[in-house]
Amino acid sequence: MSENEELNSLSFAIDLKDTQSQIQIGMAISIPSDVKRFRASIVSLFFLCVIASVIGVALGFCLILIHDGHVNLYKFWRTTYTILPHFLICYFVGTLLLFLLILPVGFSSDGIYAHSFWGLRRFIRWQDIVKIRKFRLFNLRWLRIYSGTDGKVTWLPLFLSSPIKFGDEIRKFAPSNSPLLNHLN
Repeated sequence: MSENEELNSLSFAIDLKDTQSQIQIGMAISIPSDVKRFRASIVSLFFLCVIASVIGVALGFCLILIHDGHVNLYKFWRTTYTILPHFLICYFVGTLLLFLLILPVGFSSDGIYAHSFWGLRRFIRWQDIVKIRKFRLFNLRWLRIYSGTDGKVTWLPLFLSSPIKFGDEIRKFAPSNSPLLNHLN
């Protein structure tokens, strides 16, 4: 083999290795089976759905006012009675499925399994946690955990079905200097 052929094959092997590592990085992160999982509280999600539905109906009423310039209450209520029940059922089921099945969280001695803002599963190691900020939407609270290595944010919901076990699990695995321990109260 000539020197150019060796360099080309070496270059191809390096490119192939980089492509494989990119594929592995892009794969979904799964919570290991030995890690205890925590799921969202149904009651908290129910209240979020009710509040969001009331706001949606109020906004719909305002849009009808803006669009027509006058109020046709018969048209508004007829539309509301026919569309709203179907919308609410889909909304409640979709929200519950999203948080209960797709977005569980877990902790291990290595770090935290949670999700991004867009619902993609994320893992952050304990030593990579740089900063934590609180976020609240109506009655639901999250912690936004910032990574020092890649700068990405991991969202950790605090409206879980078993908050006492959740806190115990964090205290069990989090290092004593972890900023997460300050936000448990």
